Amino acid sequence: MASATGIHSLLTIRLKNEITEDQLKLIKHCFTRKIGAGRIENMDTLDLLNELNNRMIISEGKYYKLRKVFKKVGLEKLNRQLDKAEKRIQEIKSGKANGKNEVKEDLSSSESDEDACAGSEEQTDESRSGDEMATGEKDPDKMAMTRDHVRLLKRHRCHLVDKISNESVKDILNFLEQEGIFTNREGEAVKTMSTKEEMVGKLLDILSGKSEKAYPLFRQSLENCCYGHLSEMLK
Repeated sequence: MASATGIHSLLTIRLKNEITEDQLKLIKHCFTRKIGAGRIENMDTLDLLNELNNRMIISEGKYYKLRKVFKKVGLEKLNRQLDKAEKRIQEIKSGKANGKNEVKEDLSSSESDEDACAGSEEQTDESRSGDEMATGEKDPDKMAMTRDHVRLLKRHRCHLVDKISNESVKDILNFLEQEGIFTNREGEAVKTMSTKEEMVGKLLDILSGKSEKAYPLFRQSLENCCYGHLSEMLK
């Protein structure tokens, strides 16, 4: 079942893929006063949408201000995607998105893509709970990943799913296996995913349940694959 977070994250990626550079300039102009000229200048579409989300200018199922900007700059066609996402999220939040009442419209994607963006909060919480009840060990090998690091992985999940390439996710996985962070079985679980987005999503799900030692090693794996900017983002 698709989640509200998954639909919202997938919408972000879809808009990023459809908005041209010229259109982005017009959109950025409309948000310059709210974000600041110096900050917004070097943002790409995904950066801008994440910033709008962080500032609560947009949020899950609430795209009124973005819809107004799209209309202002002549991108009414993208408002149809906002409308579909908003409707699905409202249905899910109201508990109607099941059985006969499930909304039929989608964003031309499968639920598995939405789940890749959404993540698995239950898995993360469950895998962390055992370690948090432990004896307060300070050894990173035995400590659960800190809540701040788990939140950073969740906050930037959409960006990671979008930016990490098919070859790179395999290299990252191999590195984490060599470092003893992932088991062979966990590696196979990632490799059996049918799309690159699902592979990255599965990797992040498993990673979030690992020890604190896994976090800096994941950042190192990003740097090894020339994703220094993604590693920096996770500081």
